[in-house]
Amino acid sequence: MKFSTRIQSLALALAFALAAPHSGQATPTQGNEFNNTSQTFYTPSATDLINQGTPTFQQQNVSGYTAFSGSSTDSLNDGLTGAASTNPGTAFDPDGAWTSTFVLNTSINTLGYEISSVQTISGWIDVRTNQAFSLSYSRYDNPGTFFSLGSYAYSPISGGDPMGNYSARVTVSDSTGTLASNVGAIRVSIAPGTGGGTVYREIDAAGSASTVLMPPPPMPLKLLPLGDSVTRGSNFNGSIPGGYRKQLETRLAAAGIATDFVGSKSDNPAAGFDPNHEGNDGFRTDQILANLPAWLAEAPDIVTLLIGTNDILQGVAVPTITANLNTLINTITMDDLSRQLYVGSILPITVDYNGRTAAQLEADVLTYNQTVASLATQYAAMGRNVFFVDIHNKISLLGADGLPGTSDDYSQGADGIHPGQAGYNQIGDIWADSVISNVPEPSSFLLLGMGGFALLFLRRRRA
Repeated sequence: MKFSTRIQSLALALAFALAAPHSGQATPTQGNEFNNTSQTFYTPSATDLINQGTPTFQQQNVSGYTAFSGSSTDSLNDGLTGAASTNPGTAFDPDGAWTSTFVLNTSINTLGYEISSVQTISGWIDVRTNQAFSLSYSRYDNPGTFFSLGSYAYSPISGGDPMGNYSARVTVSDSTGTLASNVGAIRVSIAPGTGGGTVYREIDAAGSASTVLMPPPPMPLKLLPLGDSVTRGSNFNGSIPGGYRKQLETRLAAAGIATDFVGSKSDNPAAGFDPNHEGNDGFRTDQILANLPAWLAEAPDIVTLLIGTNDILQGVAVPTITANLNTLINTITMDDLSRQLYVGSILPITVDYNGRTAAQLEADVLTYNQTVASLATQYAAMGRNVFFVDIHNKISLLGADGLPGTSDDYSQGADGIHPGQAGYNQIGDIWADSVISNVPEPSSFLLLGMGGFALLFLRRRRA
């Protein structure tokens, strides 16, 4: 679905919401519980729709799971929590990442199901009790499209805590009593917790059969973070989980912009955040170009592009980098004329590298960044949705307090090429400011008559 169509679907959903009772968007809340006396303290839900023994459950589809010594994803919805300190009866993947999709039986309830809450139960002797996951669902009438219910993390155990018998339960619900309507499947995307893989003992989805057809939620905007190691969140002193993507997702969600981050990679995730991205360590502009067709197959609505640093570090001439960037911009925007492309100026280089001084490298950075701004302006003048984001000049080297050596300094934890945590947070804010200012929203509409016809007006969001 194209970007403009997604915006129109949002407007139509809003119009439908005014016409239909109880059709507002859910606002999920997270409830955390912790017990330090038992690994199996919490009990499964009595109204679990995805329990293997109930007629409402059809099947579980699993991807990315590597079983560890007798553990199995079949244990996630068997209505049991297993035994303490044993792998059978649990689901545990050492790398901590997989996806389980629980398909409901809509042949017996043709309008799908009302989901009131989802609970995840974990338990072990250490930090493998900590949880991180994302929830989404599909409707019975659109099984191929999943709508986000948010990302969640709970880490009651720290690495320094003694071994014991720990249990944790996270419950996601909504104040209205309905988390999602007309549901055909629930998807749980497990992410690594603070201790790596989590030992999960049960996942339940409580609810009942739907009796009324409700309007679908608006489609989330697909956002492709595209670039090199900075997009990944790398740092020679140790990677920053989620990089700038964590702050970008936080800001967009706060602004009411629903997103689905896409990309073939999910490494270096931040617990509780969308892990997908296309940040490739060491990549130059020509390498991004070579892989671009496959990445655009994700059909992103928004692309954030930050690329060129490795070209300069590896001695590629600025005119060559510029020519590659020109092709990148043209290809990304020609593929879908409604797509928004945000092109960032690259970061300062403050260390000597590859036989060149920091001053020589930074001179190339400044020259290249001028061409980035110029190309973005040219394509915008042609009617393409291209926006220049001047990250290089908007970062604050001393942070908000203006004092050197404090935790919000861009340079704090930086390695001369990659930022540290504070720097990545700044970059996320800079991206978010631009996206929030330029993503159109259905700001007003008029319902005409009982049929619910709507006149929709699109405007740009105010910064």
